[in-house]
Formats: sequence, C-alpha cells, structure tokens
Amino acid sequence: MLSTKKKVVSHDDTTTVHKPMQVTDVMVEDGLKSIDALRAALLSPNFYKYRNLYHCFCSGIEAGILRDTEESQDIQRLEDLLSVGGETHIRNELWYTLSEYGFSHNIGKDHRESRLKTFDVMSEAVREGRQKYGDKAWQKRQDDMDSDSDDGEDGEDEDDLEESESNVTKVAPADKW
Repeated sequence: MLSTKKKVVSHDDTTTVHKPMQVTDVMVEDGLKSIDALRAALLSPNFYKYRNLYHCFCSGIEAGILRDTEESQDIQRLEDLLSVGGETHIRNELWYTLSEYGFSHNIGKDHRESRLKTFDVMSEAVREGRQKYGDKAWQKRQDDMDSDSDDGEDGEDEDDLEESESNVTKVAPADKW
C-alpha cells in the first residue's frame, strides 16, 4: 500500500518549493533572527526575557490558540495560565514543530527517548525561568499592555506623543509566529 504521508522537509532544504521558515519582525526585535535562535529561546530559562516572544506566547494561551481552549477574558500571569508541566509541554511542541516543515512525531523508541530528554531539559528551563525572570516578565507585559491601551477620547495613544515611533515596540499577534 502506498503511503499518503507527505515527505518531511527541513527548513534548511534548498530543494523545497516551500519558502524557508522565518521569524517575524517582532522576534527579530527580541534578537531572535533565525528559527534556530527562536528554538534556542524556547529551550532556555531566558525565554521570559524575550519581551515579544513572552507576550506572543501568553497571548496565544489566552486566546486559546496554543491550547485549543476558550478565549480568556483577562490578561494573566503565565504561571496562572499554565502549570510548569503545561508550559513545558507547549514549549516542547513548538520546539519540535519548528525543527522542520511537516513535522510529525515518530513512534520509534529513539524519538520517544529524545522527547523525554528534551522535556526534562525544557521543564528545568521553565522552572528556572519562572523563578528568575517570571515576575519581571509579567510586570513588563503589564506595563506594555497598559501603555497600549490608554487611548484618550481622540483615539490617539498618548504614549506616541511622548516617544518617537522608532522606540515603540510592536507586538505580533500570536498566530504570526
């Protein structure tokens, strides 16, 4: 019987008809200029230090996009949205998904063992990141959200009057990773 499964194509494969995977401009603003850099950030406790990555991740959870749940009506701390295990699982899935076009889990023993090792590394990174940087990341996100939502009656964001356009960080929607 012929397999209907599509061939997995690496993002480094120059023979593919797909455009290479690329990060969005807001990820570049965080210093994440490549898919490999984004994957490294997902696997690192420093994940919380990447302002736009953290915001997009939280927004994706709140919107129900990354968890297939109902949209949250409130902006919440990541620690209140997901347990360590839940955050680890989602970051782990993103890390693997970004490894190649058409990624799918292998049922082999080697892949299972690799996933368990990656999960352990990711879990430790989540714990360490939450402890070291979670409070600062949450405060920065609140500050960013507050400054984005203080439009006056004229519809203008008063922060734009105080800062030049080049200093205002734009945050991509979570579905534009």
